[in-house]
Amino acid sequence: MAASRHVLAYTFVLLAFALGIQGPALRKCQYQEYVCGNDLSKRGIVTLSHSLFHPGYTYMDLRAAIAKLPPGIIPPNLSNVQLLQVLYHCDDIYNSISGNAFCVSGCIVINGSLVNDQCYM
Repeated sequence: MAASRHVLAYTFVLLAFALGIQGPALRKCQYQEYVCGNDLSKRGIVTLSHSLFHPGYTYMDLRAAIAKLPPGIIPPNLSNVQLLQVLYHCDDIYNSISGNAFCVSGCIVINGSLVNDQCYM
């Protein structure tokens, strides 16, 4: 009995992969959202049609978001730890981000749907 349940479960997973069905997904960012780098680095997308979990933004992604800005707004030579203390803006529905502000005193993650993070004052 238990063996038949396992076979049924494995069959369903294989079928989902074959059909390319996507499972529940956590969007990397919401359009127009302001998010701390330390929050972005933890977000990811879960899909059944790909490798199950795509990690959140990498340090390279965060550096590219800062590089979009005109020179002088956020220093380009931030350490990896400092990149996590930057407030980023979600530019579009395709998970594109750009730098917004370097939070000198720290970036505050405000939990909740569509609630924007902010720099500590």
